[in-house]
Amino acid sequence: MLMGAAFMLCVVLTPIWVVAAMLINTLFVHFCLCLVGAGREGLIGTFRVVAYSQAAKFLGILPFVGGPAAFIWQMVIQVIGLREVHRISSLRLLLAVASAVVFIMLAALGWLVAWPG
Repeated sequence: MLMGAAFMLCVVLTPIWVVAAMLINTLFVHFCLCLVGAGREGLIGTFRVVAYSQAAKFLGILPFVGGPAAFIWQMVIQVIGLREVHRISSLRLLLAVASAVVFIMLAALGWLVAWPG
């Protein structure tokens, strides 16, 4: 009985989690775009690209290769989509991606320093 209730809770909460993750991803990506002077179409344009790129996760149903393939294809869709929607150069987009990588690395370093384990 408890397993069934836990399963139903997961079924109900999954759409909420997906929307929350998309919003967090959108805010992070748009912040990085704004750092390099991009983001002309605003937060809504960035959200549309992020939401559209979620379709690539369907590849995750393939055993073994589905997850990595879905991740790579999702990134390709986001890069092309952001470049087209915000009408920015590839160089600016590369700088935004590099700043995102730096922020993620700094966050990981902060995590390691705060909780040395």
